[in-house]
Amino acid sequence: MSKCHGCNFQVTGITPKHCCMACGLKAGTHGMLCRKVPFVPQTKCAGCNFLVGPAGSPTHCCAGCQRSGGHGPKCQKTPFIGGNWTDGTVPTPSTITQCGTQITVTNTTQPWSPSVGTVHSGGKVDFQSGGLSALVGAVNAAGEIQFTNGVKWTIVPPLHGAWAADQGASNLTQITQVGPNITVTNPGQPWSPSTGVHHPNNTITFSTGGLVGITGTFNGAGVIAFSNGCSWTKKA
Repeated sequence: MSKCHGCNFQVTGITPKHCCMACGLKAGTHGMLCRKVPFVPQTKCAGCNFLVGPAGSPTHCCAGCQRSGGHGPKCQKTPFIGGNWTDGTVPTPSTITQCGTQITVTNTTQPWSPSVGTVHSGGKVDFQSGGLSALVGAVNAAGEIQFTNGVKWTIVPPLHGAWAADQGASNLTQITQVGPNITVTNPGQPWSPSTGVHHPNNTITFSTGGLVGITGTFNGAGVIAFSNGCSWTKKA
C-alpha cells in the first residue's frame, strides 16, 4: 500500500504511482475506475524501529518481534522514519509521512516541498519526485538521516514541547525529551520536576519526582492520558 503521487488516495494497482490514470495525467482529478481509497499512514512497531508490517500484527513488524523482540524470515525490516525532522537550521520541522516503503516529505517553508521517495531495507532513502529528487540519504545507527549534500536530519521527539492539562491550568507543562528519557517541569506544580521514560509502546513511566507511581499513555496524536484520570494535550 502506498500513497498516490497526486492526491491523498492509495495506489491500488491501476497505475504504479497513482490512484488512477486521470490523477496521473492531472493531479487531483479522478476517473470512473478510481477506487478512491483514503491513504492511511502506517505506524512504528511497538517493539523496535521497523514499520508495522503484514508479517506481524496491527502493532508489530513481525510475529517474532511481538513474541520475543527478534525478527523472523518474513519480517520486511523496513525502517520507520515517519514523524517530524529537523536539520538544526530551519525553524519549521519537516514532516515525513510513511506508508510501506513510500515516504512523502513536506515543509511549507521550503521550495522543495512536497517530495516523494522511498525508504529501503537497510536504511537507504531516495526520492523520485519533488525538489529533493537529486538527494540520497541513509538512516544511520543513531537513527539520523544523513544526506549526500552533507545535511543531517534528526527526529524531533514526539513528547518534546509544551502541554496543557485538562484541568485548565494557565501555565503549561514542558516536556524535554532526549531519546526515550523525559524531564517534565511546571513551576506551578508541586510534582515538578519529574523524570521518566517514554517506552516504545507509547507508555510513560516516572522514576523521580512527584509523578512517580503515575503512568501515562501517549495516543500518537497529541494527547497523553494518565492513570490518575488526567490528560494533557500538546500545544502547537
